[in-house]
Amino acid sequence: MIYGAILLFALVFLFLATQFQEAGDMHAIGSGFYPILTCFILAGLCIMQLVTEWRTASDDQAEAEPANWQRALMVFAVLAVYGLGMMLIGYLPATILGFMAILFLLGVRRWTWYLAAPVFSFALSYIFAEVFMVFLPAGSLFQ
Repeated sequence: MIYGAILLFALVFLFLATQFQEAGDMHAIGSGFYPILTCFILAGLCIMQLVTEWRTASDDQAEAEPANWQRALMVFAVLAVYGLGMMLIGYLPATILGFMAILFLLGVRRWTWYLAAPVFSFALSYIFAEVFMVFLPAGSLFQ
């Protein structure tokens, strides 16, 4: 439930951050449309997950697993560093490293998931560039 609440907060923040219209943007659908759409979809899924967890919560809280605030805050910190890293080193390296860091923090130890990080990152970059015609950040260090 903690992860859902933190993710919902992060999505609201991301939605608010994408509300600024780009200079000279006269199109109805700009580069901010897909992140906003993703925010709405993920926020809806988070709300559904939170409601499901509240409904199925047992009356005996002693059996419930204690909240791991330290891990949740570390994941949130990785996401913040990911956002900064994307501006500095670009989308691909930041996403691969961020994906792997979150997998590690969440306790994933199967090597196949770590191979999925670059595959997922390259596929998403390709889809945005070729299908949506939205180019992801290259990073200020490489310009």
